[in-house]
Amino acid sequence: MKRENKIHPTIVPLLDLDSLYTSVINEVTGKSSLKSKYLYLGWHGANSWKGVDSSYRINVEGLQLINDYFLEIDEIVRSTSNQKKYNLISLGAGTCEEDVRILDVLLKRNRENIPSFKIFIVDISIDLLTEGLHRLASKINSHPRLRIFIQDLIPINIDIDHLYGCREIIRNYKRKSSETNLFHLLGLTLGNNDENIMLSSIYRTMEFNDYLLLGLDFCADDIDVLTQTKEQYHGNNVTEAINKYLCSPLIFAANYEKDEKTNHIRFSISDFKDLEIEFSEEKSISDVPDSTSFVYNYKFKDANNDSYSMRACFSNKYKSQEFKKYIEEDLPKKEIHFEIIKGITAFGDKSTGQHLVLLKKISKQVSKEIVRKSAQHHLKEIRCSVDILKKTTVDLRSSAVKAKDDKELIELYDRLIKELENPNKYDVNLQEILELINIYYNDNRLKNISIVQSLLKMLKHDTTN
Repeated sequence: MKRENKIHPTIVPLLDLDSLYTSVINEVTGKSSLKSKYLYLGWHGANSWKGVDSSYRINVEGLQLINDYFLEIDEIVRSTSNQKKYNLISLGAGTCEEDVRILDVLLKRNRENIPSFKIFIVDISIDLLTEGLHRLASKINSHPRLRIFIQDLIPINIDIDHLYGCREIIRNYKRKSSETNLFHLLGLTLGNNDENIMLSSIYRTMEFNDYLLLGLDFCADDIDVLTQTKEQYHGNNVTEAINKYLCSPLIFAANYEKDEKTNHIRFSISDFKDLEIEFSEEKSISDVPDSTSFVYNYKFKDANNDSYSMRACFSNKYKSQEFKKYIEEDLPKKEIHFEIIKGITAFGDKSTGQHLVLLKKISKQVSKEIVRKSAQHHLKEIRCSVDILKKTTVDLRSSAVKAKDDKELIELYDRLIKELENPNKYDVNLQEILELINIYYNDNRLKNISIVQSLLKMLKHDTTN
């Protein structure tokens, strides 16, 4: 709400606290795997997360992506928005560090005016949300241009998995202006949760042609980057902060479980004796195939001295092409239809694995058309690959200069041609084939090198767009 040209936000409380408390307590006392969102609850969870966030280089890398790419993303969203205006909806906003950075980027635009917009900030933690809204409101109120361009700041306390509960609030604002909404889920939050549940909830809340900006970790594309990322998760500089943070659900449950008669707690932290935090790497947690998950487990003994291992949280690391297939092939089977607006790794840094991915909510009919065009495009890539391989094998066979590995190379290319020409072969990894074709790219023994180079250029263009 604006008074005297200043933002004075009031939190919209939509979180069912009793249900949430019960869920946390049941999972803790039942010694089942915890949901990562429980780590942020209560004062201890919020405060401990700030300690982890400030220790992570990952956080700095994520903010750098906003600096590097948000202006381009801004232009894409405005180009399809009514009057080039859109609203920001920050999911898992926390202390609003990303949102402050976005405002800084927008203020640096080389033009006089920013089209007016509204900001929604959403978080499960009332403590983080309170701190975030005050930080963002202070930023807005202290800057003359922002006071003019930001129409309202609406903080909503709700679980993202139940985001649909605030859909009408967002829609009521949108009805007045027909503006587009840009939802964003940054900070690698998606990788800490059940992707199907979270994306389904967000999808159901969005309108057609609304956008969703995701912060994702594609470090699994490169084993060296994956190893470097892994070291960040349990390096000496963050271990103490992480261990304190990981105990938050236990403290939250101990503080809030109520006895039906006395209204006092029964559960005690002492039920978790000899508690240790164990870090591991697993392959079966994510909904996105072939992902690697960094996992923290509680190892402890209960009151009866029985030993347990219980998952406290996880962070999924994706392969970019597998995530692309997940969006384009797996989610539509669940009636969740997104279009990838630009190449899956268009906004990001290969050296860190962190990327931003811009999606757009589309209808089922549009989704089917995209799949059809994608299949045609894939067929074109395959035909182009076959042409290159055939021309290369002809040249190698007829070359006057024979290299010792020519025979093996010809056999390899012949096998690839057979695979590619198989009409039922639709899962060919064209990027791997492109690498094989590059073996001969600089070989000046090839007679038709100009033809091969032009075909290779075409193939490179097709596989990157």
